Amino acid sequence: MATLRLLHVMTVPISLFFLRGQARFFRTLGLEEQAISSPGPDLVRFSAEEGIAVHAVPMLRAITPLRDLVAVWRLYRVFRQLKPAIVHAGTPKGGLLAMVAAWLARVPVRVYHIYGLPAMTARGIRRLILQATERVSCALADHVFCAGPSIRDYVVARGICRSVKTEALLRGSINGIEARRLFNPELHAASRAGTRSRLGIPQQAVVLGFVGRLVGDKGVAELWEALRRVQAEAPELHLLIVGESDTRDPLSPTLIDALRSHPRVHFAGFVRNTPPLYAAMDLVALPSHREGFPVVPMEAAAMALPVIATRIPGCVDAVQDGVTGILVQPGDAAALADAIRGYLRDPTLARRHGEAGRARMLRDFQPEKIWEALAARYDSLLAKRHLPLLERRAAGTPPAAPSTVTGAPDGGDDALLRIGAQAARAGQADTAAEEIGRDASTDSIR
Repeated sequence: MATLRLLHVMTVPISLFFLRGQARFFRTLGLEEQAISSPGPDLVRFSAEEGIAVHAVPMLRAITPLRDLVAVWRLYRVFRQLKPAIVHAGTPKGGLLAMVAAWLARVPVRVYHIYGLPAMTARGIRRLILQATERVSCALADHVFCAGPSIRDYVVARGICRSVKTEALLRGSINGIEARRLFNPELHAASRAGTRSRLGIPQQAVVLGFVGRLVGDKGVAELWEALRRVQAEAPELHLLIVGESDTRDPLSPTLIDALRSHPRVHFAGFVRNTPPLYAAMDLVALPSHREGFPVVPMEAAAMALPVIATRIPGCVDAVQDGVTGILVQPGDAAALADAIRGYLRDPTLARRHGEAGRARMLRDFQPEKIWEALAARYDSLLAKRHLPLLERRAAGTPPAAPSTVTGAPDGGDDALLRIGAQAARAGQADTAAEEIGRDASTDSIR
């Protein structure tokens, strides 16, 4: 019997890490998973960690008609060669190119996944183009997943996709959250003092955390203004920023200088292993202007931290207002400051919201629940095409497929790289355990 194959497509390889753990789960159901994205070290790392074959096809986020046509052709060639039963694409550009190529290649099941809503804050012609590309991707897909229920409501209300083919899995999120072995406050309590010491944060301080890219859309300007409003009455408040700048939507030099020169603002940079940093925090703020289903509030909640976020699609799915955190209007620095004051004045409320958030992550967002729901939807889509369904094995996992990174099958610009079976086996080691065992001071910061 022919191999039942699933191909994931993302524009850039770092996005593939949203899918951690899925390949191993679906191997137990007889589905071979492979992945495609632009080339880069993260693609090689993803292949090694997940033990799957990946394929490098250059794709640019910018609108580049000639290069985009080349990318569609290369994707088409990969699809025709590998004959996947399912192509599941995410991210706006990768989704558009993959849906066009999959439609041309007559892939039986085409799935598009809306992770975020870049058109929400875009203006003018760029907004029109972004909405148009989303409509094309949705039209060519057999089924459309949205990262959360509010994201689904947004795209349906604006006519981006028909409601009959649009779905948010369970209560939302892309891949759930590993709240037992990774984002578990009990496993990282001992690192709190050491992390604060390394970053120059007093042990008695109340630490407000921000985790994310330092860009305008993340509401960093409002966060700074809120800190200024609160700092005089709360000298114990410190701000810990985890993330790096992005040339797309950069912060003003004045704002960057103000943050970096403030004695109670601390920068950790880009850090892969974030649980020890969450352990050093007391509350988390994500004052974004737009999101998909944000991961940071899930990570913070799993670490039993209360979250202040904005009342926008995505965030309203991740944070339950008055239960696991506080929601404020986007762009409202005064309301953000009031929410911070509320937690400073009532530590019991902060603790209660944090505990409720962790309980919710354990109850509703465990990865295995998301994967089971995804498998059930794959089965229904395969059944409509009269294709074999996924297997339900009682126990045992087939050996990992060899981990490889290849270029497009036309053998053009992309070098052929092969990672040996030893690397593939190493990739099967428990990634979560490896992350937990690594000290925060040795994390990759860039």
